[in-house]
Amino acid sequence: MRRKASLSALALMAAVSMASSAALAIPIDPAFPFGIRDNESTNTIGTGIGETFSVGVSLVQPDGTQGTTASATNTVTGRVEPLLNLANQGRPGLFAREWDLATAQSQNFLAPWQVTIVNGPDQLTVTTPDRRSAQKMEFVGNIAISGPSTAPTVTWNLPTSGPTVSRVRYELWNDDTNRILTGQSPVTLGPGATSVALEDLTAGVNYAIRIIPEELDAVGTVTRSSNWISWQAVDGAPVGNVVQLTTASPANLTQTVDVPATAFNLVFDYRFLTTTGALSVFLDGMLIGTVLEAPVNPLSDFFRAFFEIDNMSLLGATGVPLTFMLDGPAGSSLLLDNISFPGLVNGGFESLANWSTSGSGTVTLASLPEPPPLALFGFGLAGLGWAVSRARRWKTH
Repeated sequence: MRRKASLSALALMAAVSMASSAALAIPIDPAFPFGIRDNESTNTIGTGIGETFSVGVSLVQPDGTQGTTASATNTVTGRVEPLLNLANQGRPGLFAREWDLATAQSQNFLAPWQVTIVNGPDQLTVTTPDRRSAQKMEFVGNIAISGPSTAPTVTWNLPTSGPTVSRVRYELWNDDTNRILTGQSPVTLGPGATSVALEDLTAGVNYAIRIIPEELDAVGTVTRSSNWISWQAVDGAPVGNVVQLTTASPANLTQTVDVPATAFNLVFDYRFLTTTGALSVFLDGMLIGTVLEAPVNPLSDFFRAFFEIDNMSLLGATGVPLTFMLDGPAGSSLLLDNISFPGLVNGGFESLANWSTSGSGTVTLASLPEPPPLALFGFGLAGLGWAVSRARRWKTH
């Protein structure tokens, strides 16, 4: 009798255990199966470059940190591919696979895929949309960044040809860790958005900003382009020589340059000393961009400006003028430093060698003080080593 009672007790305990397990089980819940034709610019994050196609499913629960796996089968060719979980990028609920369309050699890659999601004994299959009619989305153009490097404003022009832009989104990544900082999905700005103001960036961190115009249909994104911009937030100001432009309108600073044959970035640091004046940049007589107005507080730290140069009429030109023009009421004044342009000479202004000046205003060298020795001591050897390793030294506040 004791033996039977014992077996009955064990059976009861097993039943309770199974019931508890069943109560705690989390069924697989996939959301948003997708197939997206993408056009990716050069980047350091590790995504594909050029025209690509990606399939997958997002917001899967339980996610990739809880033992879930996924694979995809092409409904036309029967090809089976494992999907990668992007938990290492801070998106554990996203499973995806990307192919380079230049080597895919078949529109069948754009056909629907059956995605099978597995977690232990549970399995679920969903199908991605058919994208064989999707067209290439061009990049946004004329990207410019200005303002404080820890709170910059990014502007761009939308594509003027190709699919209709249904919305524009952006992502902010930590380029040092390859992790997205804007959540698991891009931030939606709206169909006609041409700017975004970033906030609270950390000095010394390298960021990647991704601008994404998209075409949508009833089930999601059809095609998009992804233009990546590298950006470093710097807190403080240069030390040593800088160049000062002061108007009796205008004051011009020019160097003759050879323009790269492919798109590139022009970056420089600036600081208005007055609340008047505007700085415009020209390449071979064509306006590249303008810092439209001086800040309300002229004694602020240096700001950083970024202009993407991708105009086909400029690329590959040789022996053309790169001009920085300060215009505005007489006495408007600005400091300029750390001009980065491929092949440019003396962008750090150890002197005015290789530069020419023109206009009614004045262009002179100015010297910014080194940080006090006591302040340097406070950084310790590690901070000093970082400062020395920089191409140009910075005063940190």
